[in-house]
Amino acid sequence: MAVTSVSSISMKIAKDTMENYYIFRRLSGKAQFIAGLYSSKAASKFYCLIPKCIGNPNDLQCEDHLYADLHELLKMSEKYLKSLKDSPRLTELFRNFSTFWYLLWILLSTGSPLKADPVNILFFTAYVITKISESCLCAFAGSQLVNESEDFKHAVYSINWHGNKQLTNWVLIALNQKPMTLVACHYTTISLNILVSCITNNLDRLTKCSIVREITPNYLMSPRILQYDVATHCR
Repeated sequence: MAVTSVSSISMKIAKDTMENYYIFRRLSGKAQFIAGLYSSKAASKFYCLIPKCIGNPNDLQCEDHLYADLHELLKMSEKYLKSLKDSPRLTELFRNFSTFWYLLWILLSTGSPLKADPVNILFFTAYVITKISESCLCAFAGSQLVNESEDFKHAVYSINWHGNKQLTNWVLIALNQKPMTLVACHYTTISLNILVSCITNNLDRLTKCSIVREITPNYLMSPRILQYDVATHCR
């Protein structure tokens, strides 16, 4: 059973790592390709490459094969991003992560004893490490996605668009786009900064729970009462 659990954890982490690497390489390669294309002598010919590929792919039959190649690349990246963004797996992961912190908070605040069973401690530790590892990987992916989106804007801005009015309009549209982000639970943006802030706040809350439990040892506290006691005793 322990071997099966370790194998399952390793496979999930490896799968997340490969998916993140794939999407980073796609976004980075797309930005470098577009920047190099528009900076070349063929800029006047391909100034409408991106809008054509995205807006009307049916007209690609009579055009250069480069249109079809880039269109396929953009569609693959867009399909994968849509499947990853706000996916049920991310929602389930961060919902379980939040539930874990809340249950640990209630456990410490009520002073419930922990059974010193080596097997339970081992599985609990493995569960904590797994959830934190998966959350860190997804948060790293979200941060890198924002960074790659910003790098893409810089790549578009650095192309040879001066003096070309139509190309300038498309550059301005690209620069005004919001960066791509990963979203969990249909409202939370995932990034390393947000994850670190959540962990720090929860650890601080657990510390305050321990202080309040020492002050009021036999008091069963609800979250609302606990918040009031923390504000009263821990100023």
